[in-house]
Amino acid sequence: MAVTKGDIPHNDHIGMSGRQISCVLRYGVKEDGSFEMTRSLIWPILRTIPNNTHASLTHHYDDGPPTMVTVNGQPIPAETVQEITIDGFLHVFSQAGKDIRLSRHFFPSTKAPIYYV
Repeated sequence: MAVTKGDIPHNDHIGMSGRQISCVLRYGVKEDGSFEMTRSLIWPILRTIPNNTHASLTHHYDDGPPTMVTVNGQPIPAETVQEITIDGFLHVFSQAGKDIRLSRHFFPSTKAPIYYV
């Protein structure tokens, strides 16, 4: 889905599961067009109470903008989300400045207990 001015601000969430790992990904586009997200990773096999799926090991991550990434030693300019697509993965495409295109892809592995960002 291409993001248009009438679509923002927008917030949603999606649950994804893979091999021995699940994720609840909360994502959105803020009023200024920037991307925001938090995620909760869940390991159902690691339970603190036997036979209680709500007692699984869970960790919450608040991911801000890509501050650790630089281009030519400079921080990435403010981004504007262009498109969000869901096809088993969650894909987010953004424009930062006039020359930088960002793409993020979120999905759990079906072969190992890993969640990819």
